Amino acid sequence: MNKEVNNFLLTNLNPLNTWMSLKYFTRKLYQKKMRAPFFTPTYYPQNIRKQSTLILMQDKINYKNMQNDYDWDLPMEYKDKSIWLVNDWYEINSTELWHKQFEDIEITSALHRWNWLLHDLSKKSCDLNFNDGVELIRKWISHMGLTPEGIADQSYNISERIANGILFFLFTKEKNQATLKLPKDLKRIFFLMAYKLLGKIEYCGSLTGNHVINNARALYFYGETFKRKAYVNIAEEIFLTELPNLITKKGFLGEGSSHYQLLFTRWLFEILWVSKMHGNIKVNDLILKYYEKMKSCCEFFYVNNSDNGLITIPLIGDISPDCTPKWLYNSKIDNNLEEYRWRNLWLKNSFHNKKTDVSTSEKEFDFKYDKESGWYKFVNRKAKLFLHVDPEINSSYGKHSHNDSLSFVLFIDDEPIIIDTGRLNYNKSDELSEFGCKAQGHNSLAIDGLEPILHLDRNRYPDYYKEIEISTEWSKNNNEFSFSVSHNGFERNFFDKIYHKREFILSMNRLTIKDKLIGKKKHNIEWFFHFAPNIQILTKNNSIVLGKSFQNQFSITKSNNLVNYSNHNIYRGERYPHVRGWCVEAYGRLLKTNTLVYRSELQLPLETSYKINWSS
Repeated sequence: MNKEVNNFLLTNLNPLNTWMSLKYFTRKLYQKKMRAPFFTPTYYPQNIRKQSTLILMQDKINYKNMQNDYDWDLPMEYKDKSIWLVNDWYEINSTELWHKQFEDIEITSALHRWNWLLHDLSKKSCDLNFNDGVELIRKWISHMGLTPEGIADQSYNISERIANGILFFLFTKEKNQATLKLPKDLKRIFFLMAYKLLGKIEYCGSLTGNHVINNARALYFYGETFKRKAYVNIAEEIFLTELPNLITKKGFLGEGSSHYQLLFTRWLFEILWVSKMHGNIKVNDLILKYYEKMKSCCEFFYVNNSDNGLITIPLIGDISPDCTPKWLYNSKIDNNLEEYRWRNLWLKNSFHNKKTDVSTSEKEFDFKYDKESGWYKFVNRKAKLFLHVDPEINSSYGKHSHNDSLSFVLFIDDEPIIIDTGRLNYNKSDELSEFGCKAQGHNSLAIDGLEPILHLDRNRYPDYYKEIEISTEWSKNNNEFSFSVSHNGFERNFFDKIYHKREFILSMNRLTIKDKLIGKKKHNIEWFFHFAPNIQILTKNNSIVLGKSFQNQFSITKSNNLVNYSNHNIYRGERYPHVRGWCVEAYGRLLKTNTLVYRSELQLPLETSYKINWSS
């Protein structure tokens, strides 16, 4: 039995806990049965519900007529034409492809998002043109129909089709063409998609997240392109009401994912471009203030390696299947190496104007943070330390964060050394996906098999079991930073109520990780360290582990009270009996790496430390 489930059942030996559990599950079942389906006007804010209902009524007859009109031009046949779906190329002349149900639903969704149009167009020397886009969309229609059902009909996928399709045609239209002139059959498909989307914007109460902005982006593009002011007005209203809920005052997306920070900023930039093209000053002014803040916060994550000129980011939290992280990176060296780049779309366009460029210059000693989103970064001449402490850990909000509130990512000389392993995909039954979400997939610890904080499937457990108190403190003394996280997440351990404090101390040539554990009994404790794929790990003796990369050498030393009471193992690409030694560089793209695990059976209370040393 799963250790978490077993521990939960043991806590229910207490009659009070049993009563609270029964009450919780009864309430959940009742709410699920009584609530209206998500993504329906029932959940829309009043003003948006009123406007959308009016438009849906006005356009209803047109929708029915166009839905039943099967008069469209047949597409031309392409030989040896492939499209990019998430992480690989697929031949489009195969009839099987258009109706294939991939094992990963995100690949199936990508087929119906038309992002492959923009990916093709983002090639350095792309010869794809306006007419090619028309024919490729007709190809999709010929297999899927005007109003497909199933996965293709999901709100997010419709939004992506509208946005990516319109962007493609705006990029490829004749420069002297003031308005977009599309064939009649394509105008029809865009109308049908916008109408369908208007009736199922992704509002879902307290779970409403970034998707609602992507819905608004699509409705805005449609409204401006086809002169439908009502659609523009609804999009404006969504931007106005939802952006403040999703973006912190400093400009971070409150989703706990560094990649989604870049992706969301991309959406805002594209909205700015369309608003400028159509002279919509109101939308431009509204979006610009958020874009400038978010762009600045993207720079929080960028690490520029001066030795090789490459830019990277710590991949903390989920990695989106919509595009690879590298597709959004922007540096001269990267752009020369990579054939496909989002930035290439704008280099051909006068609007570029350095709005997509990022700055990676930093002070010699610096500390940047946003407590509202939980991001922290400590910088000195040699190292960069990234941390994320989820400020809404007790919330049921469906975000893209992981169980990383006690983890860290370390760069030395701008080279990734200790990393976040990343989540392989969104398949909950995939053990590698689960590994990337759990504390065991981060540079964290576990006690008796329990994570510090209940994260994965936390909504399956009652409040008494999952809710915690967590706090942070930090200080700077000369050239040394200290950051600590205190929590009572381990108090749910049936056998012992454990309090935990973890402290990170960063100096010029060392990172010290201290763990203070207050309890009364003996426990099995594991510490996890995950290294970048190029790092070689060697064991010197029982107390010291050595690491070597292209640029750096370092050592990990455990405190004296662990030397005789703990052992360690190094794993690489293993799945049994535990997933260890893997990392993810993009959605669905797995790499072997090294994972170092220390194990001890120790009596609490206890204070331990690990020191990561490198040359200064």
